[in-house]
Amino acid sequence: MRTSTAAAITAALLLALTACGGGGGGGGEDSKPDAAACKDAMTEAINKSIDAGSAVKGADDLRDGRKPKPCEGLDDKTLEKITGEVTTAFAKDLEKKLESDAEDIGKDLEKELSELG
Repeated sequence: MRTSTAAAITAALLLALTACGGGGGGGGEDSKPDAAACKDAMTEAINKSIDAGSAVKGADDLRDGRKPKPCEGLDDKTLEKITGEVTTAFAKDLEKKLESDAEDIGKDLEKELSELG
């Protein structure tokens, strides 16, 4: 379940953020694109998706090529870099969680087997 959610989130981020061009536009003259704020916003979108248990619910801000507000005005190359960093970090966290879950299942299974025999 979490793996399919993760795949859907990754796809949503990549498609939504790189499908529409960056550069020109976004904020007013006083606002400059902030890569760190964009990265935080993407991370938050992923975490919301996982917490909601649905890539669709958590990725509402990324539908139809919309970007999180802090990402507006960033060029495509920067967006691709940030998206790669965010999804890589998410994948590593997910891998650690799955390994931990597998260890827990293994311990539970050993306990059950020892009680049977």
